[in-house]
Amino acid sequence: NPTKLHLKMLSTTLLLKSTELEKTGLIEKDEEVTLYKIRHRASGQLYTLTVLHGSHNESIWRNFRQEFGIIQGLDHPNVLKCYEISAQNDGIHVLSESIASKSLRGSHIADECSLSDLTRQVLEALYHLHQRKIVHGEIRPSRIFLASTKLGCVKIVYFGRILQLLRPSEERHLHPERTNSLDGFAGDLWSLGLCI
Repeated sequence: NPTKLHLKMLSTTLLLKSTELEKTGLIEKDEEVTLYKIRHRASGQLYTLTVLHGSHNESIWRNFRQEFGIIQGLDHPNVLKCYEISAQNDGIHVLSESIASKSLRGSHIADECSLSDLTRQVLEALYHLHQRKIVHGEIRPSRIFLASTKLGCVKIVYFGRILQLLRPSEERHLHPERTNSLDGFAGDLWSLGLCI
């Protein structure tokens, strides 16, 4: 089934038409997001389509357009690169670079060297965000992906505040730094420690 990506869209330079794309598989699904493998028919180029579930209106869409400008400006090998967004009936759709495997949710990495390398890469991604005064705010295993099927390049997924906007009534996973003070940077590190 071709994806529908052009109800309302913001883009970098891709501007892919929905008829040019096809879903080739499900990567992962939970109550907040669903990730699909997407292939560009003509070129064979692979992408990931993330559907951020929740109801949205024009106000939420306007807020996310602002967030997406920040997200587009992130350029780091360990931060998932997002290309296009669109507002659809089932939520916000985000087209990004390809992720080959599921998140680390439910995973156990027994090898200490591999775990150390994964941690280093996530810390480098967080450093990139923090240097730009951006707090991730939702570091957890379901936001950490491997770019390929074997342990190698790690990608963190950052959607800004859109999940809070789409699902405002849900209780979010809050670290002590977020509930007791304004230091979200330390909270990102605290959350990574929980993941490890």
